[in-house]
Amino acid sequence: MFGSLWHDTRLMNIMALVFSALALVFFVVASLTWVAHRPVFTLTHIELDGQFQHVNKVGVREHALRSMSGNFFTMNLEDTRRAFENVPWVRSASVRRVWPNGLRVNLVEHEVLGYWGDSKLVSRFGDVFVVNLAEAEAQRAEKLPLLLGPVGSERLVVEQFYRLNRQLKTGGFQLAELRLSDRFAWTAVIDNGLKLELGIDRPEHSSSSQVDLFLRSYPIVMAQMMKKLTVFDLRYPSGFALAGVSR
Repeated sequence: MFGSLWHDTRLMNIMALVFSALALVFFVVASLTWVAHRPVFTLTHIELDGQFQHVNKVGVREHALRSMSGNFFTMNLEDTRRAFENVPWVRSASVRRVWPNGLRVNLVEHEVLGYWGDSKLVSRFGDVFVVNLAEAEAQRAEKLPLLLGPVGSERLVVEQFYRLNRQLKTGGFQLAELRLSDRFAWTAVIDNGLKLELGIDRPEHSSSSQVDLFLRSYPIVMAQMMKKLTVFDLRYPSGFALAGVSR
């Protein structure tokens, strides 16, 4: 009888401790939740770090505050980072909390290389991004090069642009356009308006070797050409073809 009573008393004590612990946990969680939702923790201050030419700090803050949800404790940092990266001209963002109601955000701005098609810009890293019409027109006034290629080829086109442009500069030219077709054939336009048909890159017929052929041949061709040269077709394995119009 006494053993049974002792066992019941021990079980009741254990249950009392469990319920007390649960009550304490509930009280702590409720208290922390109440504190975390106090107005003092509402996000009101955003510090922006970085070197900016095109990013408007006021506009970025307003955009981010409209896009963010939660307060200092409940805000999702990953969602907030994406909200900043959706701002035009922002390439990447890193976000951290600043006690008690702020954020510190480091932004990296896109470094524009040229146009991607008619309405987008492409960065020197191959990131394609969209800006508003006025900013796009301002960039157009700087006579940026035009690049274009199939979806997913952006970085390939940018790498090829730098490679060929370095070659052409040795002959006093610069690339004004570079296009990659759906068949992955290259077409370039240099700054004097001459179109270079380079074709598909192959080990024995690379666009780089075709540009070398152009640089060697161009002075000779121009010395003999009676027409204004418009197309230098380098797609042939053992030579080139020319097209021109009357001067």
